[in-house]
Amino acid sequence: MIDNLTLEIIDSMPECSIFAGVDEVGRGAWAGPVSVGIACASRERLTELMNDEFAVSLIDDSKKLKPKDRVIALNYVAQYFTYAVGSASARECDEFGMISALKLASTRAIDELDTTPSVFFLDGNVNYLGVANVINVVKGDTKLVAIAAASVAAKVSRDTWMVQLDSEFPFWNFASNKGYPSVGHRRALGVVGLSSIHRVSWSYVDTMNLRL
Repeated sequence: MIDNLTLEIIDSMPECSIFAGVDEVGRGAWAGPVSVGIACASRERLTELMNDEFAVSLIDDSKKLKPKDRVIALNYVAQYFTYAVGSASARECDEFGMISALKLASTRAIDELDTTPSVFFLDGNVNYLGVANVINVVKGDTKLVAIAAASVAAKVSRDTWMVQLDSEFPFWNFASNKGYPSVGHRRALGVVGLSSIHRVSWSYVDTMNLRL
């Protein structure tokens, strides 16, 4: 990705600052968790990353990357960032609503970090983190490499989990659709109804019958 904004931010950061990018995946899925990734780096590590043109070109909005390219990008994320992924289950999405589920998932991710970020750059225009020093960046996963890194980490983690669940829930083809709406997913819902990891309060899904 092309990222000039990070260079501007680096210039304004104190030497000891820890910069965190935050992004979520799974918000629009019919099934499975919503996951929040947080990728943290010091001013020094960010500077090193921005001088590595190849790494910067690989780390991009996860929606733009093919699955195999996400895995490669994650290797570079791990090289330059400390990252963590937290999730909220389908049941928690139903019980608390999406914004509260995102806050819960982000809290779990923050708890996994071994560092305390000085500032969080959060993708989108809604602050669900519930912590201080949050800056929202609309379409941030296409503007800031740290947010893109968080996007990649969350996407790889969630997709891996959904693939693992496919053998437990074989009717819905989660290995392929990852719980998102698709023609095949809709067809499966019409034939066998919902699994126990579907979000029963979601639009369209709420018309289906539950099959455990």
